[in-house]
This record gives sequence, C-alpha cells and structure tokens, in this order.
Amino acid sequence: MIVQVVTSFFISMCFGGAFQLRIKGMLVSGLAGALSWLTFLLVKPLFGSDFVAYFFASCVLNIFSEIAARVAKMPAISFIVPGLVPLVPGWALYSTMYDFVQGNTQQAWSSAIFSFSTAISISLGFVLTLGVTRLRRPKWMSLKR
Repeated sequence: MIVQVVTSFFISMCFGGAFQLRIKGMLVSGLAGALSWLTFLLVKPLFGSDFVAYFFASCVLNIFSEIAARVAKMPAISFIVPGLVPLVPGWALYSTMYDFVQGNTQQAWSSAIFSFSTAISISLGFVLTLGVTRLRRPKWMSLKR
C-alpha cells in the first residue's frame, strides 16, 4: 500500500511537470495524486465497491485541489489533472480495446462497462463537490452595498 501511494505521488508529480509547473506546484500535484489513491485504497475495503471508492477518491481530490489552489494562488486544474492520473482505469481501457480486436466481445463489454462506470463515478464525485467548494461568493457579487 505504501509503495502504491509513493508511486502515485511521483507519477502525479511528473505529470505536473508536463504542465510546466514549478517545483511547489509539482509537489502539491504529487500530493494530490497520492491523496486520491490513498483514499481509493482505504475506501475500497470498507464498501467493497470500486464505484464508491472512485467516487470518494474524486471527492477528496477535488476538495484538496480547491483548497490547495487558494493557498498556492494557482488554478485548481493544475492539481486536479495530475491528481487524476492514478485514478484513470488505463488497464481496463486497454483491455477493452484488446479484447475487441481479438474478438472476445463478452470480455470486452465487461471491461468497457467497468471503464464507463469508473468514469461516471469520478465525474459524479467532481460534480457533487464542485458545488460545495464554489459556494463562497466574491464580495463584489454580494447584494449588500
């Protein structure tokens, strides 16, 4: 488990480097990836469902990225995209295409459904927490004068 979290930290950090982030931004994006994968690893045994684990991991990632963006005075997307890298079901997507090419349509549809449900779970986590993190309105939008 520790190896997976450390690996996801370095993968997300290097992916943040692809966005030409400075060292501070790369470290925070690595922390976002490690936190999202740690959340996934902790929630999956509790609920026994990948769907729920991906949902909670994306919720935690979005909340952390919004807070880190305000502290670091950087856009939140700089931390969200690298933090998503460990959560992307790359093997399931590859397996879907490979099975379709090999003619194993039953197995291909099974992995396609898993990939699709993972994508839905991650997007639901972002949509639900996006409203919570953006509730605070700027002062210039206030009705009081």
